[in-house]
Amino acid sequence: MVIVIFARSLWNLRTRAASDNRFLWLLAALSSSASFASGYFLGNEGGYDSELLNRHLWSAAAFTAFAWISFILEVLPASRSAKALLLSLNLVSVSLAGHYGGLMVHGDPFAAAPWLNDPQRYAILPEIGEEVALYQDIIDPILQAKCVSCHGPAKRKGSLRLDTYAHIRVGGKNGGVLTGNDPTRSTLLTVTKLPLHDDQHMPPKGKPQLNEVEQAAISHWIANGSSVELVLPSADVPSSFQAMLVPGYRLLPDPKLEAERLAKEKEKQLLAIARRAELQSLINERPPELASCFTFADQHGDTLHFTPITQKGQLTSDLLETLLPLINECHTIDLSDLTLPDSLFAMLAQSESLVDLNLSRTQLTELALSSLSVSPNLERLNLFATKLSAQWLTSAQGFQSLRTLYIGQNGISREHLDSVRTHFPNTEVIGDLYLEATADEDVSDTYEDTEGSK
Repeated sequence: MVIVIFARSLWNLRTRAASDNRFLWLLAALSSSASFASGYFLGNEGGYDSELLNRHLWSAAAFTAFAWISFILEVLPASRSAKALLLSLNLVSVSLAGHYGGLMVHGDPFAAAPWLNDPQRYAILPEIGEEVALYQDIIDPILQAKCVSCHGPAKRKGSLRLDTYAHIRVGGKNGGVLTGNDPTRSTLLTVTKLPLHDDQHMPPKGKPQLNEVEQAAISHWIANGSSVELVLPSADVPSSFQAMLVPGYRLLPDPKLEAERLAKEKEKQLLAIARRAELQSLINERPPELASCFTFADQHGDTLHFTPITQKGQLTSDLLETLLPLINECHTIDLSDLTLPDSLFAMLAQSESLVDLNLSRTQLTELALSSLSVSPNLERLNLFATKLSAQWLTSAQGFQSLRTLYIGQNGISREHLDSVRTHFPNTEVIGDLYLEATADEDVSDTYEDTEGSK
């Protein structure tokens, strides 16, 4: 509105014609008053930079006042110079109000300039001397490299800025990010440790993540008061983040290497899509009741699971052997509660896809266990409630990739369990709650005795 009045005034100066702007000034005064009132109440809700909000409100108040005065001067006799002065003041005040309002809502446009907001400026940690100013030398570079692109002057997600120490202390719309000296309750750190798929995890998936070394540095800083003045001799820096003192420590990956990694990842994704389509075609060739036993781990990947939960009564040994070409492509295979021939295990052991095998409550033989021992990538093996001998396990050679072994309710005594754990030093053996019976005792009695003792 003010710009329209300004344009009309310039035109009238050129044509020397008289102008009547009473209606336009009335509209400008009324609209500015309404905008000022709504802006005032909106500002009281919080979530804005207090300094910018204060400047915006004062300039908006000035514009509202000047607009009403200009309207009055249009109604009452007034000199042209007075009207020109008020018009200039209106232009200045409305420009300032718009400028500060834009900064509050959209941030500083210059702050997003490439030469000011390039995270690669912090890709390599500057060399640190004999003393470490923890915030300036380590914490701030971490935040600048991995957090400020979303929580800085250019973009303030959650009304949170992490680009300066003062802003960190203020926090965001969800409250403070530092809770006393407790790293386990300070969201500045805890959100970085959430699972990657969690919506609250930060930085978001696809952005450079904090590693354990950087998390340890932030944890130590918070535990020691999260002070901007905290200084440590280099020799006293905890071993958990000593690696950051090594010259050339990278906070961000090398752009060239990262581009190569992304290209390989893209190629891997395309191969997974093609393989998934091939597997799906093989699944579709099976009867619906058998096809339902095969499921993919996610919507896009090619990781296949075989879990015949509702079809186990129909799965005979012969039928399982006909499914083996597909079963051998599975990451997870559930054969619990089934009667299985020894020949099946020899074929399963050849699978390079098999990682997780459930054989609970099956009739396993020593020959079958020996066949499985050569499985190249088997990491988890569930033998719960499957009768077996500790000697079978301790004499088995292989299982090089095995990381978790579930045994229990199978007649192995605690003494024999120790020998199993010794035989598999790199494997977590689980099942102690049901290992009260000796090898000669009946499995059902063992379970009842254990339950009765609880």
